[in-house]
Amino acid sequence: MAPPEEELLLAARAGEAETVARLLADGVDPDCANHHNMTPLHEACRRGHAATARLLLAARAATETRDSTGEWTALHHAAAEGHEELARLLLRASASVDARDNVGDTPLHEAVRHAHLGVVEELLRARASVLACGHVRRSPLRLAALAAEAAARGGAGAAEALLRRLQRAAEEETARGEAALASEIAEQLVDAALRRAHPPPPAPAPLEVGAEVELHSLAATELNGATGVVLGVMNEKGRMPVRLDPPHFRDILLKPCNLKRNVFVES
Repeated sequence: MAPPEEELLLAARAGEAETVARLLADGVDPDCANHHNMTPLHEACRRGHAATARLLLAARAATETRDSTGEWTALHHAAAEGHEELARLLLRASASVDARDNVGDTPLHEAVRHAHLGVVEELLRARASVLACGHVRRSPLRLAALAAEAAARGGAGAAEALLRRLQRAAEEETARGEAALASEIAEQLVDAALRRAHPPPPAPAPLEVGAEVELHSLAATELNGATGVVLGVMNEKGRMPVRLDPPHFRDILLKPCNLKRNVFVES
């Protein structure tokens, strides 16, 4: 008798929804995998078994697991095989629309490569990138252009229709990018205006030799509030020599952040 994980993989591949439901109810891991790291969800999406995929997604099967042959996700498989309903199910389950395989191709590359117009529409509705460069630096838009060019002599309208659709999507994607950039620039301008309207307080003047100071924010709390005079310039470790007034009366090296100028007000 096959192990339950193998039984689940075989049932998912065959689209045997009742068997899949029983095995999941028995606690079989929905993310079990074969020697190619193909999970039950991979198998169902590759072969177009929507009912099986629904059961697996309801059992919280992972959508981003990658097989070991091409690092494809379940969405890559659904897109390559032209299964619109499965692509829609995966996207509703928050599958990554622009997941990259081992050569950088996305599910949209696969849908365009195989001219699956319905899947292309599903992916574009989820804002798949038309301009993402994959294998040999070709974007889905470039693949569509090459297909339309190759089919031009035969008058293949489908390839031309696909190219026109991707061109519109590319314009929308570019506009979204420009809008995002404009929003970022506007935010930066507002921030700059606010900084001009409410400038930060001026930095305190650096402490010169002979400046009278008060100590603060020291770990040695008994010295906080003590006064003294700066004896020299800052050393290479960023500390300044200070001679403390009585009753402490000793020399000490301190960071400027622990010193504030002691201002005396004459009565």
